[in-house]
Amino acid sequence: MKKTLSSKQIEFSQAVGYLLLFAKSRSISIKITCLYRTPEQQRYLVKSGKSKTLDSYHLSGLAVDIAIIKDGKAVWSKEAFEPLGRFWADELGGTWGGDFKNFEDCPHFQWKDNMRLDRYTDFTEVKPEIVSFNIGGEKEEDDGQTNL
Repeated sequence: MKKTLSSKQIEFSQAVGYLLLFAKSRSISIKITCLYRTPEQQRYLVKSGKSKTLDSYHLSGLAVDIAIIKDGKAVWSKEAFEPLGRFWADELGGTWGGDFKNFEDCPHFQWKDNMRLDRYTDFTEVKPEIVSFNIGGEKEEDDGQTNL
């Protein structure tokens, strides 16, 4: 049976929760920088060269961009994102932007059909903290990062 967008969004939210808990369990501090985008926001990002597609998973709430925070500053290196990207892609079965062939986008994590969400349910030792969200609408300072 084909999944509805709503059911994919629910499962994607669960996967993002697992990613947050995984980061916390590894003492990696993160901030969600983008979840949902409007078509207008996506067109702006493509026009400004910060995205390569008008068909972004952000448009349907099935992608998230994060920043890794160290000493109060965002860190964007692939090395810093590697543990999170490997967990997302290898363990949960999602698509990590660090694995894109023609355009590396390490802060980007997106839905993929048949993600393995039943494998990770025991993060009982981790107590999640509140994270800050920018779910669209507000203008953020340009950090020079490209978004898909």
